[in-house]
Amino acid sequence: MDIKEDIQAQLDNKETSKQLTGSLIQTMLKDLAILKKEKKTPSLPPSPPSRLPTIESIRKPDFGLDKPVKLDRSKFYGSELPRPPITSRPSDIFKPLTVPKPISPLSSHLDQTKKSIKPIKSIESIESEIEAESGVEKDYLKLSLIGLIVIFIIGGIGGFFYWWNYVRIVAPLITYHYECQDFQCISIEGQGENQCQVNEDCQPVEPIEPTVPTPLISIYKTSVIELSVGQENLLFDELKKAIDEEQTVNTSRRILIKIVSPTEKKYMDLATLIPVLKASLPLGIVQAITDKGTKADNYTLFFYSQSEGNRLGIIMSLKEGADLTQELKNWETSIESDLEPFFLSLNKQPAATVEFQDNVYQEKAIRYLNLADPSLSIDYAVIN
Repeated sequence: MDIKEDIQAQLDNKETSKQLTGSLIQTMLKDLAILKKEKKTPSLPPSPPSRLPTIESIRKPDFGLDKPVKLDRSKFYGSELPRPPITSRPSDIFKPLTVPKPISPLSSHLDQTKKSIKPIKSIESIESEIEAESGVEKDYLKLSLIGLIVIFIIGGIGGFFYWWNYVRIVAPLITYHYECQDFQCISIEGQGENQCQVNEDCQPVEPIEPTVPTPLISIYKTSVIELSVGQENLLFDELKKAIDEEQTVNTSRRILIKIVSPTEKKYMDLATLIPVLKASLPLGIVQAITDKGTKADNYTLFFYSQSEGNRLGIIMSLKEGADLTQELKNWETSIESDLEPFFLSLNKQPAATVEFQDNVYQEKAIRYLNLADPSLSIDYAVIN
């Protein structure tokens, strides 16, 4: 072995010892010494082995770097040291030395260990985290429930519209109306006016009594002939009965004709009376008759009593300013036949005179026509 190999082996051995010294692996004794803050014995600087030849011996003429030198390894290192590896190239002897990393103090390792260890959470923080997680779960369940409700509502609406437009069978609309029959309210199929809603609506109700018309002359008594609706043709027979009633001589008894229906009572007006009696009036006279508030106010039908018996008369109210002098004279030619129903089938005979005569009765100018019976005549006058 030459000197180069020995030097290289020494360097390798030194490098190995330095690496072992700079290693992070330490014994328990040294760790305890550091913790107890014991003073560490300073290490002596490295020194070459005692058997290593000095520089002067290397530089003797017998030794040269260009000649191989064979040395006995046991003289320098002893048999206990490992044999360094044999290098074949001189450049391997002078490899660059690696600088060992400085040993970090134990306190820095403890700080890093403390930082790496997570701190123990308090009970309050754990409970708050549990409550937060439960709150999130509750919110999730709430949102899920709301979503399901919305889905059911949308589905229900869609199903309803589908049923309404495509599945539903529309029955034909049947209309009814209500009528009174036998004092009961019954439904009748078909359109019509509703006469009632309950049975009480079909019970007979006493109609309101009409206002009594004001008479146009002085009377001492009023008699009422009551007829139902549709029985107006019985008026003539009722008048024949009323004429035979006893009455004071030279008095006037008014006759009112009342028409009664289940819902109304009213007095017969002049426009209805003349056709019912089958009498007739000239058009000029009809147009001159007033039309008051109650239509029975524009005439007065009465019986006048005299010694020969009762006679039927009628007074009509004319419009103010109406001049019927010529109209009445023209009517004289047909007045006997036009007013024949007013005689009520008395023993009427042809007229005793051909024309109407003038006369004054109770300071009223009248015109009259005497009939064959001296007790019968036709008289008319225009008063005021």
